[in-house]
Amino acid sequence: MPKVTEAIGKLIGDKAFQDNVLGKAGSIGALISVGISIYQQIKYDLQKQDEGAFGSLIKIAFESAQESLPERDKIPIKDAKSENIKRELFDAFINTEGWNSYLPDHPVIVKFRSLVCSILKYEQHSELVRDFVFNFNITLEEKADHDLDIQLFKRWSNKEDSLKSLIKHLEYSRSLIYKTNPAYQRSLN
Repeated sequence: MPKVTEAIGKLIGDKAFQDNVLGKAGSIGALISVGISIYQQIKYDLQKQDEGAFGSLIKIAFESAQESLPERDKIPIKDAKSENIKRELFDAFINTEGWNSYLPDHPVIVKFRSLVCSILKYEQHSELVRDFVFNFNITLEEKADHDLDIQLFKRWSNKEDSLKSLIKHLEYSRSLIYKTNPAYQRSLN
């Protein structure tokens, strides 16, 4: 999915974007809105099915975060550590590896969720972390169930996983030919 990661990397690497957009995101709500707008900027460049699915993953991650933090606009970002996390939050979406059927375990989502939790902790809102994680995971899965791009990609990914499992099984079965049977002290070859 180089187009997706290239587009995100180019955007977050842009000095004007860092200064004018990320730098001015004064609350966690504003930061989440920036993430949703990034998807709006890159979605028309995503032509392949896997690119569309990963683009949708970005969108539903930020939308899920938005819905999981009802007081998001009242949580200012003032702590220096939170300021550093702003960029990391978008850098999380550059890694596209590790898709599996349970979306909250996708490495990108794990990193994104952890970074949002870090901002909440640094900004003295630790009491919101548990509810955020719970609501985020549920909302994310619900949104994924209704997103056509992600559904198609999940089906393709599940087939690929099944194929990999079958190949692994066949290779193991092939290796049994050379294994010595303890009862006969012989192998099948």
